[in-house]
Amino acid sequence: MRIGQISKPLLLLVLLLCQVICSTGSAQKRLVLTAEKSTDPKRSSPASDLYFAELLNTGTGPGAVEAIQMPGEYGGGPYFPCTLERWSRRRGSWTLLFSDKISEFGSRPNFKNVTVKPGESLRVCGLDLPGQAGSLGDCVRFRLQMSWRDGSSGTLLSSPFPIDRKPGGANSPTGCPASRFR
Repeated sequence: MRIGQISKPLLLLVLLLCQVICSTGSAQKRLVLTAEKSTDPKRSSPASDLYFAELLNTGTGPGAVEAIQMPGEYGGGPYFPCTLERWSRRRGSWTLLFSDKISEFGSRPNFKNVTVKPGESLRVCGLDLPGQAGSLGDCVRFRLQMSWRDGSSGTLLSSPFPIDRKPGGANSPTGCPASRFR
């Protein structure tokens, strides 16, 4: 064998190792953001319904997202860097409709990492729509940043869904087909 030439068995071994090593990271951490409309009648009002986003771990390893932990007297729950975006037909792009700002959590927010184990889900966003944001008929989606402080940490998007008052809402693709909004 001359220098610069690789035997077929060695080449196959290198390709196989690369496939295993290169795919391990993405296979272990597969996080998906889904949007749903609550079916609980106690979670709706005459003018709005609760829509929420769930972070699902469909991978084989744990995933993590940064949250701000609030004291019990302020709701006590973790708050995630989640926004709501609306599709603008005029602009042909997504525009920010609702966002929590880190400054709303005081001068020294209590940051913590929340782990999502394989097969588990975590509710990370929740809004009464259109009461808190948007209008009936708007096509919207949730956007989750993986960190409050690190903008390059990654972003997950839910599929687009219409704000409506019909049963199904975010669970129904009608009125807001995802294929139009790539």
